[in-house]
Amino acid sequence: MRIGCLFLLIFGRGLVEGFNAATTTGHPKSNGSVVSGKRVVVVGAGPVGLYFAALMSQKDPNVTIELLDKRAAASTNAFGLGVGHRMQNRLKDVPGLYDQAISISAEVESLGIPLVSRDDLTQQMSNFVLDHFKNCRLTLGEECVSV
Repeated sequence: MRIGCLFLLIFGRGLVEGFNAATTTGHPKSNGSVVSGKRVVVVGAGPVGLYFAALMSQKDPNVTIELLDKRAAASTNAFGLGVGHRMQNRLKDVPGLYDQAISISAEVESLGIPLVSRDDLTQQMSNFVLDHFKNCRLTLGEECVSV
């Protein structure tokens, strides 16, 4: 799929914070974001891609975010994922995301962390992002082969 858009390689939360900082040097935008009004494509709609989409949408609702994932449909693997304290804190960066993401988890008392399958976590995060941020669109079954 060939996409004409602004393409971002995402390494974490610092990138989103950098958008706001970048606009303070020279050309400030009205909402403080260099991507306001732009189309951003996130390749991979797993937990990290969905977290980025939620965080970016919260910071700037005027950016259009398209999430692409090569999987054609939700899978059903039973691979368990412990949602550690750092990840819990990141999910709490977007109000409501943490609560929905772990809503179907099982608490592991000995570890003090929730346990959820990666697929269930991805599905819950996807539901949250699509329900709360109308600027986000998810396309399954698409690979980004060129930008």
